[in-house]
Amino acid sequence: MIPDIAWVVRKRYHVRRRLLHMSLILFIVAVMPTASVLLAITLALLRQEDFQMYMIDSSLNFFFMFALPGVLVLIFHAKLVRWLVPFPKAICPRCSYALRNLVESRCPECGTQLPLELIDLPDTD
Repeated sequence: MIPDIAWVVRKRYHVRRRLLHMSLILFIVAVMPTASVLLAITLALLRQEDFQMYMIDSSLNFFFMFALPGVLVLIFHAKLVRWLVPFPKAICPRCSYALRNLVESRCPECGTQLPLELIDLPDTD
């Protein structure tokens, strides 16, 4: 089955939304431990106590482990969507004949019925 253009556009919209939600979730997961460490640092400073530095190192590792992929997905989500859901090529799915300048919606090589979105109809100006 050859997907039509409307299906590809809908699929790209849904994939883009899922990628943006995933980047938001990754960023929230990255910020939560960092916020708890900042709260612990603030409480330690207010009480004038010592604070363990290993907590800062582990929270920074956790932050970069989740925030960096989240930010990368947020920046490159448009390219990811185009790569994950490409538009169908203008070739016959059965025989790989180039479907350029056809006058009917049938492959001239093998006779397969084709959707009109795949066909480059000649300009009639």
